[in-house]
Amino acid sequence: MTGKIGYAVALVATILAAFFGYEYYFADTHAKGNGAPTPPVYVEIPSLSVRLADTGTEHYIKVTPVLAVKKGSEQLIKDRLPVVRDLMVTVISAKQSSELMTPQGNAGLKKELVEALDRSFHDGVVAVYFSDYLVE
Repeated sequence: MTGKIGYAVALVATILAAFFGYEYYFADTHAKGNGAPTPPVYVEIPSLSVRLADTGTEHYIKVTPVLAVKKGSEQLIKDRLPVVRDLMVTVISAKQSSELMTPQGNAGLKKELVEALDRSFHDGVVAVYFSDYLVE
């Protein structure tokens, strides 16, 4: 009988240790609703005015990008702002005004910017939004 009691005590102790270990290690995600993703942090980039790749006539775009980044990546983005702006200028300046004047062109530009930024910031950038967007 002593063996059965010892086995039962060990089993209960193991279950309690597993439960409290789970609560301890996963309390942050558990408190947010069973592992719901953490909402992004938004970083506004100062306005960019960029000459576009049109031939024959000059066209420009003025944008104020807002980056949605994973929590914890915002300081890296702010610290490397010149790199962020350079990547954005490089991608945008390769576009023609006719591409950027359509909703599809706007969406495509956002997608390309996220891809370019992801290469430098290792999936820290979730999305790109524009608070201002003017093609002339």
